[in-house]
Amino acid sequence: MKKPCFSKLVFFGGLVLALAAGLALATQSVGVTQVILANALYEGVNVAARKPPDGVDPGWKATLKITGSSDIFVNSNTAVPGANGGWHSHPGLSIVSVTQGAVSNYSADDPNCAPTIVSAGHGFVEPGNHTHLLRNEGTVDAKWTTTAIRPAGAPARIDQPPPGNSCAF
Repeated sequence: MKKPCFSKLVFFGGLVLALAAGLALATQSVGVTQVILANALYEGVNVAARKPPDGVDPGWKATLKITGSSDIFVNSNTAVPGANGGWHSHPGLSIVSVTQGAVSNYSADDPNCAPTIVSAGHGFVEPGNHTHLLRNEGTVDAKWTTTAIRPAGAPARIDQPPPGNSCAF
């Protein structure tokens, strides 16, 4: 019987420790609940809005092009006052519509840790693979609906460690 090579044991032991450390540094969501309202598998999308109706900006247009198989989810989210979604990213894009209260959207790329505050009736698009954190810094529940488009079978979110910027949370 061949004995395992000591260097291989050390390598794989170090790999397991590194993965465990990464998971320990990741930040979890606190005080946010999510309900999946709908989900479907799409096999490529290539569509453009047609001519807008009279009275609408004639320069307006919209297109959506997705190559490959995609999961598209619609989620309803609620964050109690003081809640945060933890630092995370998504493998695809998210179209977010705030329906109640307001959310503070922090970007890991911002060295000043200045949030973009998005109030009810407004929204934003979160690009894929961008690390961010949503917080409810208000006194009422914040609610938003997300339409998430991601590669088929990909996770909804990827927990990330806190950034090295001035964000102290």
